[in-house]
Amino acid sequence: MKQHTSWRRRLGVLAVALALSTVTLAATTGTADIPLRQNGWRAPAGQWHAPRSNAAWWQAFGSAELVQLIADARAANPELLAAQAAIAKAQAVRTQTAAGGLPQLSLSGSAQRQQGSSTSVSLGPTLSYQLDWWGRQQALLDGDSARLVASVASRDAAALTLESEVARQYFSLLLLDEQQQLDSRRLLLLTQRLGLLQQQIRLGQAAPRDEAELVQSIATLQATLASQRLELQQAYNALAVLCGKAPQDFRPQGSKLQALSLPLPADIQPAELLQRRPDIRAADATLQALQGDVAAARAALYPTLTLTLQGVLSSAGGGPAQWLGSALASLAAPLFDGGKLRAGVALSEAQYQEQLQNWRGTVLAALQQADDALHEVASGEQGMQAQQAKLGAARRTEQIDSARYRLGALDRGTLLDTQANTLAAESAWLAARQAQLAATVTLYQALGGAPLAAEHDAA
Repeated sequence: MKQHTSWRRRLGVLAVALALSTVTLAATTGTADIPLRQNGWRAPAGQWHAPRSNAAWWQAFGSAELVQLIADARAANPELLAAQAAIAKAQAVRTQTAAGGLPQLSLSGSAQRQQGSSTSVSLGPTLSYQLDWWGRQQALLDGDSARLVASVASRDAAALTLESEVARQYFSLLLLDEQQQLDSRRLLLLTQRLGLLQQQIRLGQAAPRDEAELVQSIATLQATLASQRLELQQAYNALAVLCGKAPQDFRPQGSKLQALSLPLPADIQPAELLQRRPDIRAADATLQALQGDVAAARAALYPTLTLTLQGVLSSAGGGPAQWLGSALASLAAPLFDGGKLRAGVALSEAQYQEQLQNWRGTVLAALQQADDALHEVASGEQGMQAQQAKLGAARRTEQIDSARYRLGALDRGTLLDTQANTLAAESAWLAARQAQLAATVTLYQALGGAPLAAEHDAA
């Protein structure tokens, strides 16, 4: 009971923090504020470079098998590996862009036919450098750097989603397995009840209609068991695919839902939530990248100047006039392009504004998901307590009826009914337990893989 009280206290603190604070994570223009309530504090702008969380929150459920399954998924899941490859691609693009801002050295040659039959061939290096007067090269590099950050954050978001899906699928698998065992026991009780009822019918102590109803219940339960076997196999297959394994060779041992712990995330503030969520960091980094695109598109409207070593050396002895003439000869400026460059600027600005709204939507969705998850966990705890009380009462009733049956004060049919009621209460308890575990996973996911309460307190 003390543990449940601590849960409610911590959930209450976190819910109040999310509800009463004013959250602002300003975009690059400083116009993307998202107010919630007054009398709160404001987060600093541009937190897209914040480090990701490495807290292995799933370890706190106390299942070594779950830890291994998530480790397998992180190592072999195709979607996560594709997200990892996207980081390498973004790194390569950034390297290409950075190289474009450096002096370029190439080897060039020419052949010229002389008088008569002789031909002179010249071969030598060519060194050139394009001055970044308007900041276009730097804007492109900034944009690619932000896209690299976005690809890392997207990989982190994919990893968090994968870890959460593996945990939820594992808990569902455990529920199906335990429910199947309970229903098999219920089928055995109903079969025993049917045998007893048939004896009573032969003795004239029961009506044939009762037998027909019980046969119908047995058939329904048999159909349920067949459906459960299919669902269980499908759950195994789904978990195998998440872990990057072939379903035919995958069969985890499984645990008991009751043996798992229910860890609680640490209390965090909404601004910390926005910094922890990898999808928000990815959206914000993408916004930064598009801002670089806008700056680069605007710089493309202006002339470019490319200097070559040969041009500088040839004009060095001719004075300022010759140097200026050489420089003007290397100057390139757009004269008429039908509005293509200005349309490029308009396109970049529109893409930036589109991403700005996408960013706002991501932030609002994150706040909603966190608040929904908090209420889901709190509601699940209340439902769990109710099911626990119901199961305790059913077990006490079974103990009493078993004692009465041994004393001869209760018939076996009534005892079988009581035992069936206990199994039904256990089944409902298992469903509530699995729902509570899944809700806890959802809460961790909504909080961006928040650290555990003990870990947060120690820090």
